[in-house]
Amino acid sequence: MSVTTAIPLRPAVVPSAVRWLSVGLLAIPLLGGASLVALVHRRTGWRLLTAWTRWSAAIFGIETDFRDENAGGLGPPPLVFVQLNQASLSESFALPAWLPVPFHVLMNVEYALIPLLGWAHFLLGGVVVVRQWKWQTRKALRRCLRHLRNGRSVVLSIEGRRSENGALGPYKKGPAVLAIAAQARIVPILVEGAGPCLPYGEWRVRPGRITITLLQAVETSGLAPGDRGSLVERLRTLAESRLNGGGR
Repeated sequence: MSVTTAIPLRPAVVPSAVRWLSVGLLAIPLLGGASLVALVHRRTGWRLLTAWTRWSAAIFGIETDFRDENAGGLGPPPLVFVQLNQASLSESFALPAWLPVPFHVLMNVEYALIPLLGWAHFLLGGVVVVRQWKWQTRKALRRCLRHLRNGRSVVLSIEGRRSENGALGPYKKGPAVLAIAAQARIVPILVEGAGPCLPYGEWRVRPGRITITLLQAVETSGLAPGDRGSLVERLRTLAESRLNGGGR
């Protein structure tokens, strides 16, 4: 399945500061509203958050293509959505709108502290991880495992942080450990085109097109903890192949 958002690319005549101001003003009712209703009606909260992401993409002139390579559907939760590459904060304008809710995001504390956006994700069930503290990372993964065993899906990055040059960073074993422990299917996610829209370390957002691809789900049924290394290697090989133009 392939879907393209019906948002035209905007001409780059409006200064970035004005666009950021517009996005920030929209965040007050939409992300603020998402935070307020999160504890009483989570789906409404997600609708408000995704409305903000769509409007933000329109303001910045970002189009989104969504492709799902699971022809028969993803099937029932729990699912572990694993982002295979992470290059830009502009992914925040594209990814949430296309993932089936409810889900819980495992996010760095730096992201959770972003005013309104990070707060909304946290109040909507996000799990915060401080990667410098190994004990806290293990605690966060155990919380994610409880969500999976309760039939809810989890979204996380296998790199753990954004890449400065667009190349794949080191892969962590946490997503594989989590999926194997829950015997949950992994849905690999590739995000392409986000880096040029908002390069690492910059604040000016450029118009462009972001492509989100849900690759074919990977079964973990029957895998044991000792298989986590080979599973991580399988995911990295898949990412390298697809990002280098193979397997399309």
